[in-house]
Amino acid sequence: MSIENLLKQRFEVIADFPMNNLPIGFIIYSENLKAIDFEKFPHLFKKLKWFEKRNESEMPIFLKHSIDKEKFTFHKIEKWDMQYMFGFTNIEKREVCDLRTWADDYNYLPATEEEYLQFCDKA
Repeated sequence: MSIENLLKQRFEVIADFPMNNLPIGFIIYSENLKAIDFEKFPHLFKKLKWFEKRNESEMPIFLKHSIDKEKFTFHKIEKWDMQYMFGFTNIEKREVCDLRTWADDYNYLPATEEEYLQFCDKA
């Protein structure tokens, strides 16, 4: 899945409401229904982080982690565990990137292979 698709804002239907034909748990890409401001209805729609409610096949191989909004560290994921929301960077050593660890400003984000390789060349 492309970085652009991973970062598209999504909302999960978390409650029923009048004239609703969407099941609870349904994921909506906000760009599909521009007339509704989903954030105004947090009791009906949960704003999802880019990695929430995804399966392993949708997750990126490369991540970047913001240190100070301009500097990043990069990671290559060997395997994802979406139950616990972390990616193994080294399975044998049990080293992981835990997606739930950091606040939004310093969270992990999907990265490209090119970004990762450039980082490795500089390191």
